[in-house]
Amino acid sequence: MKTIVLSLAMTLFSVGMQSQTSEKVQVLDSVVIQNKYRQEEEKIIFQYDLYGNRISEIASKRETGRNSWTPYWKSDTQYNSNQQVHSVISYSYNASANRWEEAYKSETQWSDNYTIVVSWWWNKEKDEWMPTWKSDMQYRPDTRQLSFVMSQWENEFWLKTDKYESMHDADDNDIAAASYRWNDDAQGWENDFTSQFSYDTNQNLLVSVVYRQNNNHEATDIRYDGGQNPVSEHLYGWDAGQDDWIEQKKFEYQYPDNEHAVTVIESLWNGEQERWQEQEKTEYQYNSNDYPAIVSVYSWADGWVATAVSTYHYSNCADSLPSVSRTTVQIYPNPVADAFRVLGIQAGTKLLLLDMNGKLIKNQPVDDGEAVSVGGLQSGSYVVKLRSGQKNVVRKIIKE
Repeated sequence: MKTIVLSLAMTLFSVGMQSQTSEKVQVLDSVVIQNKYRQEEEKIIFQYDLYGNRISEIASKRETGRNSWTPYWKSDTQYNSNQQVHSVISYSYNASANRWEEAYKSETQWSDNYTIVVSWWWNKEKDEWMPTWKSDMQYRPDTRQLSFVMSQWENEFWLKTDKYESMHDADDNDIAAASYRWNDDAQGWENDFTSQFSYDTNQNLLVSVVYRQNNNHEATDIRYDGGQNPVSEHLYGWDAGQDDWIEQKKFEYQYPDNEHAVTVIESLWNGEQERWQEQEKTEYQYNSNDYPAIVSVYSWADGWVATAVSTYHYSNCADSLPSVSRTTVQIYPNPVADAFRVLGIQAGTKLLLLDMNGKLIKNQPVDDGEAVSVGGLQSGSYVVKLRSGQKNVVRKIIKE
């Protein structure tokens, strides 16, 4: 089964495929990005610790007319004794001073059903870290409710800005989801998005619809096939004059006979000509382990014209990694680039991966220590739900 992550922003679309059992597990060594002339413009290099946790990534650009690479950004990640991410520090490169300078950092506190992430930015004038954002995620097993609250640091206080809530049935299917924004005048939450879900008799997701409730009414309708692969996604805007939804944009998902490839085509609706106009096409190719290999982007100009190509380079490592002492369910590495593992679970545990809008991305059984591929997903926060018998565990992961 292939799965695709879908974003409400509708600006970046990436593909992730269900991992398959193999004797080797690959780690992402580097990503090289080329322009439409197939000239290398940017690359990112990754490093890992002996547990497979990513501890460093450095991004460089090739300056015009030069063959050398110039670094411009890097991040370092530290983990706690449970192999959970503790802190991530990002740096920007000061070329004139020939040194790395702090830019941002985040720190995470973990518990079974509660996670807190706090972010800072580096104040050069005061020469100290200043808090910016905080996220609180909590899962209540008794009510099967997941909540996620964002807060912004202002005037020495944390002020709530956004909230996401979802409810699930006994099979861990989303039955209701909504996001909210904090209204300072009313001193309360006002609805921003509401999601609705439809399933078939085999509990496969068929349709998910997201409505935006503010003055700019928007709706997103996503259709899936029997394997829970999205086949189409339509975006609508509300026309007050016609008192109806008007199509604005669509995405079509094509699955060639080659099971290691997916194509996504974006089109805009031309109301005057009453027809769809192609805008962009993205082709995702995967290697034999279902990890992203090549991502090609095209724009439409009386035909498809290549604009960028990203190539992913991997190395193989032994499937067995050093064991760690653990008493609770753990996910590592986290943040994750191409694949994560779940430790402390029983064989055949049901795993569901969702984005922060409640859209299902993966639904598969996993064994203890099995690698789960997420290499093609868009960067951001995701929710991992694990269910074995009557036990439910929820974790948040960060996709780099």
